[in-house]
Amino acid sequence: MLTASPPLPPVLYSTNPLIKLHVQQRYRGDVHFVWCSEYFNAKLLPRYEMAAPPSSDPAAIYRTLRDDVARCDRHSLKIAALKAGIIARAGEWERDGAITAEDREEIVCLAESEDFTLWKPLLYVIPRTALEPNRVQRVRPADRAGTAREWVIQDLRRPEFDILEIDL
Repeated sequence: MLTASPPLPPVLYSTNPLIKLHVQQRYRGDVHFVWCSEYFNAKLLPRYEMAAPPSSDPAAIYRTLRDDVARCDRHSLKIAALKAGIIARAGEWERDGAITAEDREEIVCLAESEDFTLWKPLLYVIPRTALEPNRVQRVRPADRAGTAREWVIQDLRRPEFDILEIDL
């Protein structure tokens, strides 16, 4: 007997660095691309729940960024990956004509800045009631970090989510 897919979660969570918020506000018309989890902290789930591994767990990402920023860790793997992603997206946006070459240069300069506060983590809390169901896309199993469900929203607008800074 086939069973229906579980319903979409009522709230989604995503941890992002401050620089990503600024770049998407300034250069993307305040439209945000976010990778989300239905759980904030996988460590608090029941023992046998299919939870996200640390690379997709918003609380673990938050802790890693917070600690790397506090230590001004110039060898942070997480910051390096985020920086590479922001620079790559800026190149894509320029090629697509969404931003100018000058905008791309500004984004790259910002990403390569020595200012660690730009990498400060922010927790996005996204109530599902604010979104049309077709805007929340389930990540294909092959693209997930683990077995837990993950979600992508490509066009999240600023009024549709809250931002928290927390002490974990």
